[in-house]
Amino acid sequence: MLVKLELQNNKIQSLDGIQNLILLKHLDVSNNELKSLNQLKNCVNIEFLNVGQNQLQSLEGIQQMQNLQYLEANLNKINQLEQLKYLNKLKTLNLLLNQINDFEQLQYLFNCKELYTLYMCIQDQPEPNYNRVCSHHSYPIVLIQILPSLKILDQIQNIYDHGPEYLDNYITTEERNRAMQLDSSNILNE
Repeated sequence: MLVKLELQNNKIQSLDGIQNLILLKHLDVSNNELKSLNQLKNCVNIEFLNVGQNQLQSLEGIQQMQNLQYLEANLNKINQLEQLKYLNKLKTLNLLLNQINDFEQLQYLFNCKELYTLYMCIQDQPEPNYNRVCSHHSYPIVLIQILPSLKILDQIQNIYDHGPEYLDNYITTEERNRAMQLDSSNILNE
C-alpha cells in the first residue's frame, strides 16, 4: 500500500500510472516537466500535493481531492483557479509566480473556508507578468473577506523562513475587522 510518493527533479512529462494509486496521501512531483494533472483524478485521498516548478497552465485533475490540505503549485503557468472551488479542506496554498491575472479568479477560493495560509504575491516580483491580480488595489481586502480562516497572506521572502517577514504578513483581528466593514459588493467587478 503506497501512501507517499516523491518524484521531484526527474524531468517527468506525464503521470501515467499514478491514477491507480488511489490510496496515495502524499505526492511530490515538483520540478518536472508536467503539463497536465488529469491523471490524478482517481487519487482522491491525497492530502499533500506539490506540483511546483512544472509547466502547468491549469489545475484540472485535482478537483476530486476532497481531502487535500496542502497544495504547492508555484512557478507554473496557471491562469485560472476554478478547480480550487471544490477543495474545502485546503489549509495551505502556494500559487507564487504563476499567471493569475483575472481578479475574478479569486472567487474560486470562496469555498476554501479552512485556508489559513495563501502565497500568491511577492514584493519586487522578478517578472511583472506574474500574478498581476496582486496589483489590484482590493486584492488583500477581498481575500480577507472571503476566507474566514486566512491568517497568513503572502510572503516577502522564502515561505519556509519564519522570521520577521513572516510576522509582517500575519493578518490581525483589527485588519480583518476593517476589511469586513468595507463594501465589497462591487470589488470583483472593478
